[in-house]
Amino acid sequence: MGKPDPLRGEVAVVFAVLKEGYNPSEKIAEEIREIVRKSIGGIVIVDKIFFVGKLPRTRSAKILRRVLRSFIRDEPLGDLSTIEDMSAIEELKRAVERGY
Repeated sequence: MGKPDPLRGEVAVVFAVLKEGYNPSEKIAEEIREIVRKSIGGIVIVDKIFFVGKLPRTRSAKILRRVLRSFIRDEPLGDLSTIEDMSAIEELKRAVERGY
């Protein structure tokens, strides 16, 4: 997910759902940054990593990317009538407050 950046134009933001038994940490955040660097290249700068328990999805299990984009750009969330589980929104709020 891209986020506007005044210096670089756009930077990457990651929303990560960890497997059971793993806890968010700076070490895991650095591992994710390294994986992105190796997979996509050094041109991609990961600005923030948000660890969440679940992502906002529609009833047909599609990730609501526009909601994620709205969170990182601090924009109104818009219509949430298609969201399957509203608790995902609270998860995002907490994750954005914590950030890595």
